[in-house]
Formats: sequence, C-alpha cells, structure tokens
Amino acid sequence: MAEGAVVKVLLETVKNLIFEEAYFLLGVKKQIDKLQNELEWMYLSVKEADEALKLDEKLKLWVKQARGIIFATEDVIDEFILEIVHYKQSQKDPKSLAASVKGSIRSAKHIPFVHKLGNRIKDINTQVNDLKANKDKYWPECAQNTGGGSESSSQVSSLSLQQMIDRRRAAIAAEEHRDAIPIHEDSERQVLSLLRGDQCGDDKRLRIISIVGMGGVGKTTLSRKVYNIMHNVFDFRAFVYISKAYSPQELLKSIVKCFPSMSSEGELSNEKLYAHLEGKKYLIVLDDVWDTEAWEGLKSSFPNEENGSRVLLTTRHKSVANCASSNSANIHKLAVINEMESWGLFLKKVFPLDSSIEASEEFVRSIDVEDLGKQMVEKCCRLPLAIVVLGSLLLTQDPKKSVWRSVNKSASWHLSQGGREHSYKCSGILALSYNYLPYYLKPCFLYMSFFPEDSKIRTTKLFQCWIAEGFIQNRGEETLEDTAERYLEDLISRSLIQVDRLRCDGRVRTCGIHNLLRDISVAESEADQFSQIYGSINKFYQDKNKTRRVALYCKGDESNELHISKFRDTQIRSLMCQCVRVTKDTSSLFGGFKSLRVLEFYGTKGRISLPKEVGDLVHLRYLSLEKTKLEKFDTSYLSKLFNLQTLNLKGCISELKLDDQIWSLHQLRNLYLDNIIPRTNKSSRWRASTEDKLNIGNLTNLQSLAIQAGDWIHSGGLKELISLRKLRIEECLSSHSVEISNAIANFTNLQSLVLISKNSFTPLTNEAAPLASINHTSLTRLHLIGNIHAPGYISFPPNLCKLTLEWSWIHKDPMPVLGNLRSLTFLHLGFESCLGDKMVCPKESFIGLQTLELVSILKLEEWIIEEGALESLTKLKICDCESLKMIPDGLKQLTKLEELSERMPQLFRSRMAEDVGEDWLKIKHIPSRVILL
Repeated sequence: MAEGAVVKVLLETVKNLIFEEAYFLLGVKKQIDKLQNELEWMYLSVKEADEALKLDEKLKLWVKQARGIIFATEDVIDEFILEIVHYKQSQKDPKSLAASVKGSIRSAKHIPFVHKLGNRIKDINTQVNDLKANKDKYWPECAQNTGGGSESSSQVSSLSLQQMIDRRRAAIAAEEHRDAIPIHEDSERQVLSLLRGDQCGDDKRLRIISIVGMGGVGKTTLSRKVYNIMHNVFDFRAFVYISKAYSPQELLKSIVKCFPSMSSEGELSNEKLYAHLEGKKYLIVLDDVWDTEAWEGLKSSFPNEENGSRVLLTTRHKSVANCASSNSANIHKLAVINEMESWGLFLKKVFPLDSSIEASEEFVRSIDVEDLGKQMVEKCCRLPLAIVVLGSLLLTQDPKKSVWRSVNKSASWHLSQGGREHSYKCSGILALSYNYLPYYLKPCFLYMSFFPEDSKIRTTKLFQCWIAEGFIQNRGEETLEDTAERYLEDLISRSLIQVDRLRCDGRVRTCGIHNLLRDISVAESEADQFSQIYGSINKFYQDKNKTRRVALYCKGDESNELHISKFRDTQIRSLMCQCVRVTKDTSSLFGGFKSLRVLEFYGTKGRISLPKEVGDLVHLRYLSLEKTKLEKFDTSYLSKLFNLQTLNLKGCISELKLDDQIWSLHQLRNLYLDNIIPRTNKSSRWRASTEDKLNIGNLTNLQSLAIQAGDWIHSGGLKELISLRKLRIEECLSSHSVEISNAIANFTNLQSLVLISKNSFTPLTNEAAPLASINHTSLTRLHLIGNIHAPGYISFPPNLCKLTLEWSWIHKDPMPVLGNLRSLTFLHLGFESCLGDKMVCPKESFIGLQTLELVSILKLEEWIIEEGALESLTKLKICDCESLKMIPDGLKQLTKLEELSERMPQLFRSRMAEDVGEDWLKIKHIPSRVILL
C-alpha cells in the first residue's frame, strides 16, 4: 500500500504552494489550511492502517475510499499549479506580477480558477470528514484505539500473520521427503562446515551462523536438514520458529520446551536460559528472524565457553545477519536452485513413491508430458517453494496429458494466489516480505512492476525516477541520490531486489527482481492503481483502469496501427514508452498528459518532434528521449519546465539549438547531451561560435553532466558546478585545457570523470593541474582518452577503483605507479596508452586488481609479473599487442585467475597450446580460456 508515501508528497506540495503562491490563495486560504490538516490526519491514518492490518477486507475498502480522495486531491493541486503558471505567463510584465496579484486578489471571484479551486477543495474536505466518520464502521474494534492503541493493533496484526506463519510451518513440515532430494548440496556442505568449525582450526568460541535468502528459497528446509545431521554432535539442541510478531516470553518458552530438564513454568528470562546452557555444548536454530531486535533481545542468553557451541539463524534480511554474525565468513547467502535440481524436486513432489528420479522421468515420457512439466518448472523460476506448490497440485490429479496441460495454462494463476485462503501458498509467503516493509519503501518496491520481466535495471535511472516521483525524502546532509541508494540497499538486504552487476567500487550498477516477487509487485500495483504495463497501444486504449503510471513496451508489434499521440489522460503521472509508434505531430500527446512527473521515450519508431505543448508539462521532473530520432527540437519549450530534474538526450539524432533560457532550470540534477553539440541561437550550423555562452554555471544542483566541449567552456561557468558527482566531456581541444583543469580541481565531490580529447590531448594531466590533487580523493572512476603530458612522472588520484587509458602515449612504464593504487579493481590500458617495450608489475603490486585489459599496446615486447603481484586478478584480457612474444612466467602464480581472453598472433597463441605449447604450464590452472574474434 503506497498511499502513505503519496500523501507525504502531497503534504510537501501543499506546504510549498502555501509558501510560494500565497497571493493566489488569499481567496481560498481557509480551505487550503483545512486541507493541509486533513492530509496530515489522512497520512497518519493510512500509515496506521498499513502497519496494523494486512488482511482485513473492510479496512481494504476504507483504504480504497481514501485512495480515491488522495488521487482527487493530487489532481486538484496539479491543475491549480498549472493554472497559476499559465496566468503568470500571460502577464506582459512578469516582474510586476506579484504587485499586481497582491493588489487585485482580495477574494476568489477576481480570478475564476481560484474560485473553482476553493469549491473543489471544499468538496474534498467534506469527503475527508465523511471518511473520518466512517472510520469506526470500517476499522475493527481492536484497531480503533488510535491514542496509544498500538498494542491492540499489533495483536490483530500478530493474529493474521501468525496464521500465515503456522500454515507455512505446517506445509514445510509436511515436506519431509524433500530431505532426500539433492538440492542445495553445496550450501549444505558449507553450512555443515561452519557448524563443525572446519575453517577455524582449534577455535572453539561460540559462532553465530546465518543463512540469508528470499522467501521460499529453502532456508528452513536447509536449516532443518543440517540440524538433523548434527544430532550426535551437541549435548543440547533446539529448533525455534520466530516471526515478525514474536513475543520475548513465548520465544524463550519455545527454546526451553526443547530442554526437558528445564521447566517452562513461571517467568522466564535470558539469565535463566543462560544458566541452563552453561557447561553444555549446544546448537540453537532460530528460524525466520525478521529484525535485529529479536536477536538483540536473545543474544545474552547464549554463553560462550569455547566448547564449540553454535547458534544458526535464518532470515530474509541481510541486516539481521550482519548484526548477529560479525564475521562475514559466517553468513551464507542461499540462492535459488539450478535447473536440474528444479526438475528433480518437481518430479519427487509429483511422484513421491517412485524409487528414483530416473523412474519418474521415464513415466512422464511415457505419457508425453515431459515438455509440459518443464514448462511449469520454468514458470517457478527455480524457487523451491513454487515448485512444491505446483507439484502438490499435480499430486492430487490424474497423471494425464490433458490435466497437465490445464495446470500448465493456469500455473501463473496458482502461483499468484494470496489472501487468507491461500496464505500458505507461494504468494502468501513471498508477500510477507512486502507486507512488513516500512511505508516509505513500499512505493520503491512497487516501482519494480514498471519494468518488464527479467529486466536489468540501471540503478541511476531507478534513483532518478524515484526522486522524480517524490519517493525519496531528504535525510540531513545526504543528497537525494545517496538516500535513494540507501533505500535500494535496504530492499536488497530484505531479499526483495537482486543485484545484477556491481560497479568497481562495490556499489550496485544494475539490479533486477525475481519474477515471482515481481508478480507480487504487479498485483499490489494493480490493486492500488499504482502502475500498469501494456504490451500494445491497443490494450492501453481499451483498458479503463485509472492507474497513475503506465508503461508501454510494444516489442516491435508492426501490426499495431494506433499511435500513442491520440491519447489524453490528465491522471497519469508517469509514462514510459519503448518501441511505440509516435506521429510526427505530437502536440495532442504532450497536451494531454499535463500531470506527468516522468516521461520516457526509448527507441520510438519513426522520427518525432517536440512541439510547444511540451512546455505545458510543468510538473515534469524526468524527461528521457534516449535513442529516439528527433526531427525537430527547440529547447526554448523546455525552458518552461522549471521542475525538471533529469534531461536525457543520449543517442538522439538532432541538431540541438540550446535556447539561453534552458540554463535557468535550477532544479536540473542530471543532464545528458551525449553526442549532441550544444549551440545557442547565435551559433552557426556546424561550428559553435566564440560568442556562445551557455550560462551553464546556473545549474548549481547538477549531479551528472554529459556534454560536448565547445567555446562555451571559456565563459567559466563550468567551475560553478561544485555539486557534480559524474562528469563526461567529449571533443576536448587544447584550448579548453586551462578552464577544464581549473574547474575540475574544485570538484571535491566528483566520483566519475570521462574526458575524451581531440588531437590526442588530455587536459587534466598538465603540471599546472595535476590529476592526483588532494581534491580528487572522492574520484573512483576515471576514463581518459588523449595524450598525457607528464614528462618524467605520472600520478593519479589515490582512491581510483576503475581506470581506463587510451591514446595516452605514456613513455615510461606506468605499472610501478598504477600498482600502488590500492583500491584499483579494474584497469584498461588501451590503444597506444603506453609506448615502452617493457612492462613490469613490481613485487606485491596491484593487491586488489581483479580485471586487467591490455589492448593494442603495439610496442610492448616483454611483460614481467614479479612475486606477489596481481594476486587478486580474476580476469585477464590481451588483444592485439602484436610485439608481445609470450605470456609472463608470473602468470602461473595467479591462482585466482578464472578467465583468460585473447586475440593475439598465431605464434603467441601456439605457445599456449594444450599440453604441447611452451607456455601451457603457465596457464593450465585457468578454468576458462576465450579466443576473441
């Protein structure tokens, strides 16, 4: 339920409106003030409903009514702000606007839209009063005590949750045969090794071991299995289920019940349990720990007498594991199972009495259902719980092809069933993680429904959209981007979002979501009218759903004759379009979505233009036209988008004329002009004028900038962008050197820098502005293309994690200097980056480097790796180094090297031929060798 976050954003909007547009509110001030009070009440009520009750149908109806009022309020405020903007633009002398408004507005009747606003807000306030009156009718009795009634609310919450937990435990207990199925075998061995202490020698201290994974992945099954295996190793054992709604006393009683010699009568305490466990070697399993408070409340119960005792806990939240297991080596991440394990689990569930998997396979082939079975398993996305749910369904059916075909068609429906009657099934268990998210994280999770299945989502884009939607709130001195990153880390920690790729500095580059969790996100989004994805424009037009966010992913549907520009809907707040048809005349499109916060076109079919109506999208905060073919683009229209935070024009085909006024968009945080050459109205067609002054220094909130160099740099505005985190400048000339160097020297927050130079020149490496300046300690990613002017020495920022050099023309061997960059994990030395014929990686250098790429270093003849160098290297790429005669001897000492990819002359390659090549012994320990074409 994302309503709490929406109301929070509305409250901020109303507060800003009162502060910034006081003159326009003179006639309706009383109604606006009342609305603000009502929104504060609604925020607390919706938040309370979210935290108190999860399954009550009457409360759901009350929330649905509240949602309608929230949406209506959002629409009214948006329309009013748009009317104010139009009114201001209609004034001949905008500078005298405030005085004229102050003198003229004494009551609402002077301006019609103010009077209309008053009536509509009055109507909304009446609806809120009715909602208040109905609260007792819709809220259960035990949830109505809002003044200190949290205990009653938690009791109801505990009851509904505990029912789901009990059913889940019963379902797992009924699956004892799964112990015989070979899944998670590697994980089983690793957890048993941790329990036995195989990795810690004679260290017998108490160890807290954690198994972390998403719901349904098999944490309970694995922990129960190792618990049973270790039954002869410990004096005392206890297996205890914990839930979000645990009671400390009940939890202690559950543990004590496992010890027959200890009475569970009377008041129990951590001290009593501690005294009972003293002198004994024990194993305590705490299954399904939801928060750190549960562990903090229990940990003093476990004595550490260095006798090999163990506590094993399972959790969906990595933060719980980090709190309990101070050593990361004691945390085991449990992933989904592989395809072979999935198929075996499915067969064993459907045919539990068969003696072997092979016998079951033979039977399914005999009735010609193997393909159907594998299709069902694929829909389970390798999640054990989902496989068991479908297998249980088939277990009760006749083993016939018609039955299997029917179940396969409805497999997704069976897996997506929730609610009380299905809470023991897949979606009910997975939904627990969503139900108990903090209210501010729920819309961030629901936003994952906005992307197609199996998407690899760029975190930078995700953060920009979250911020544009208003989901991210300021936290002290943190930037909004930093806060968004914390939100993502929290969702990952809760096993709701998955990491796809990491950056060189360990931060998340791309992320995704398990398909079954995405189903939860989609279901909740549709129920809350949060978002909707369509596969064609036809379906979009036909659906009357009043959702606030729409995504159109047409997947190249050539039969779709409709155009997105025919549609008008002022309720939609976000619109993402990929591969859709857009007519050249887009005036009706941009004129019809006047409440948009987020607008994205990606790879549209045909050329499009941006009409003057785009200036009406005054609420717009995120505009991306990446890889679209722009036929016409007058950016003077964009100068009206005073709320715009992100403008992405990557890969657009356009001659861009940058109107001077665009640089007055003070809210811009991300500007990507990519290969578009910035020109003002004074510019010639193909070459920027020396008179060009972009006034880029006005954009003081910029966090990311990608732009082509030009004479605009001489205006000096670049140095004003001290908030920049990411900077990319292309087509740098030698005449730009001083200005770029001086500007970047002041960018103390800079994390990523790309400079692409013409005429083989890199402006940041002259002696006047050394790149290793102390001001660049935040810089972790650096990409330089161009000649590095560093006679006699070369130096780099100390905390670099990723470094790419091309056309650098470094005369001396750079490895002694680069090898001292202790944070460096990725190094690419590209075309003509080094001019020497010898390269030496000194002893114990490059201690953290994981990836090394040597490409087109044409004069390199000899490469030496000394002892202890490159010990962390996992990937090595060597391409087109035509003079290099052989692989270095030191390569055989790189025991962590997993992949060697090369594109080298035949003589070099023949020396590495298996068994017979002269260099075979140097590389035979490398698991993967790739020959590039």
